[in-house]
Amino acid sequence: MSFKTSPAFVIDVGANHGKWIGSLLELLSIPEVWIFEPNPEAMKICRQRIGSRSGVKYFDMALGEAPGQITLHVTASSDFASVLPPRTEFLEKQYAKNAARVV
Repeated sequence: MSFKTSPAFVIDVGANHGKWIGSLLELLSIPEVWIFEPNPEAMKICRQRIGSRSGVKYFDMALGEAPGQITLHVTASSDFASVLPPRTEFLEKQYAKNAARVV
């Protein structure tokens, strides 16, 4: 994908440690970025990676169709944290053992 100009606005939902949005910000100058991540530990790492760039806003929350509260299943590997229970049988066949273990 190539852009003739940078996008004016990007939303990263489920940013985890901020690897994707961090890489995008290294390549493009984006005036406004909203980063959503409900896992406090993952968001801490994301904030450290991205920093206090102008136009970047952090939201420590999940997004859904209605306001409310929901349980976040935080896993040993933060990549698999989800409001859905992890499918450990599938994930353990594909990834490191215990990566999907809820911690």
